[in-house]
Amino acid sequence: MGDSPLNLLIFLGSVREHRMATRVGRYMQNLLEKRGHTVTLVDPREHNLGEVQQPLHFYADPTAAPAILHKINKQILEADGFVIVSPEYNSGMAPALASIMDNFSPQSCVSICVYTRS
Repeated sequence: MGDSPLNLLIFLGSVREHRMATRVGRYMQNLLEKRGHTVTLVDPREHNLGEVQQPLHFYADPTAAPAILHKINKQILEADGFVIVSPEYNSGMAPALASIMDNFSPQSCVSICVYTRS
């Protein structure tokens, strides 16, 4: 990819009040955009995944899946890479992050950078 601009997604991994993920995610977004990349924040606070019953790739008829899954999946498929900003959560993945990431096919994965904070 060299010096070509990238299309990147930054997944925020927390929905807690006073979370650091927003500040860190926006900081990283600003740094990447200054380098000419296109960056989209994917914030679990903004997506109601409560209606989701199963991952997108499990639907026999994908048109039956909630629109939010199609929207995020399109962003994932068009991305050149991901940045994941997440708190350390009992030595595992934060529930808000798992709620988003578990709904998409592993084949959707591209290059990933993970930033955690405890």
